Amino acid sequence: MFAPLPQELDLWRAVRLGAAFAGSATLAQLPRLAAAVVGADGPARYTLAFERDAARQAVALGQVAMDLRLRCERCMGEVGLSLELPIALALVHAASDSDRLGLDQVPAVADQYEALPVGDEPINPLNLIEDELLLALPLAPIHEVGECQAALPPDPTDSTQAGALDEKKNPFAVLAALKSKG
Repeated sequence: MFAPLPQELDLWRAVRLGAAFAGSATLAQLPRLAAAVVGADGPARYTLAFERDAARQAVALGQVAMDLRLRCERCMGEVGLSLELPIALALVHAASDSDRLGLDQVPAVADQYEALPVGDEPINPLNLIEDELLLALPLAPIHEVGECQAALPPDPTDSTQAGALDEKKNPFAVLAALKSKG
């Protein structure tokens, strides 16, 4: 009952029809994501359904999963990131404010959906998938402790390294010597 995503989609019509989509997208089809990562280990796999919830709110529900490779900020090597993300968007008219959705009055709705301002013009639905993946990327990707190839500074709480820290010369010792002479 799922169809592949079209190039353009009228979201309001998709809600009226109860349209549901499933498929995959390669990194080449997601240019903004491709610019932010080193690579991907396979395509993004997604499901996306447009419907009205119990409160009659137009929503887009689904999930997306993708295995990405990012640049480690410590060692500049590659670090793997496996993402499995839910999609829960409440469609609101772009001309209206978020209060129309009732997010201010009903906190349970705000906890359940992210407001997505939408106009009347068709959009590329693959952009919704790409947006969710981009929002899940860490600001500074790094390897787990022990996996990184970068030399980490010595741990001052480690007693085996304490002697090495004490042996280091104080960089301000020269200034202290000059001050004591004058």
